[in-house]
Amino acid sequence: MEGIYNFIIEYFEIIAAVLGFFYVILEVLQKSWMWYLWFFTSIAYFLVYAQNDIYAMMLLQIYNAFVCIYGIIQWKKTKEKVQGSKKLGYKIGDDNEEEEILIVRKLHPKMAIWSIVVSLVVFVVMAIILNRYTNDASPWLDSGVTTLCMLATFYLSRQNIENWYVWIVCNVVSVYFYLTLKMYPTTILYALYVLMATLGLFHWKKKGIEVD
Repeated sequence: MEGIYNFIIEYFEIIAAVLGFFYVILEVLQKSWMWYLWFFTSIAYFLVYAQNDIYAMMLLQIYNAFVCIYGIIQWKKTKEKVQGSKKLGYKIGDDNEEEEILIVRKLHPKMAIWSIVVSLVVFVVMAIILNRYTNDASPWLDSGVTTLCMLATFYLSRQNIENWYVWIVCNVVSVYFYLTLKMYPTTILYALYVLMATLGLFHWKKKGIEVD
């Protein structure tokens, strides 16, 4: 039975990795459907991380599920605001208005400082708790990757271009993290994420409409 269970979890990891790959493509193109796909990816990875004793990343999937809901609402509001603004002088296509606009919002310095400070506190507290009270496979790396994911996801939900810089750092660290855990499908996924995050950064810079 244990062998069958491990096979199912491994199968879930492959499914989650495939979903994650397609999700990040939609993220680069800033398609709203990415949030729905990410929701299902989070469910799959919750099971994968639970099996591999990676508790911070496991709990992160719950955070991601709520951020997906917030992201859907936030992106819709922002695009409606931009579509109703005449000052941009942007021609909206006839076929699909919502997907024609790629929005980039400025990250306010105060928000940047506040979010980084909170992230550092979360990282230290999480790492100490996991190190002392759990059998987490790698408490410090687990906490570091989780905190970076939380910060990047928060910036992404607000359509801040800085999310890509955080994702690049997070994905590079994640490649090493998952490689040490021998989670090879996820390692390959995060290696692809490094390239996709770099592409996303340049794409948003080139095509994005900057709003306050």
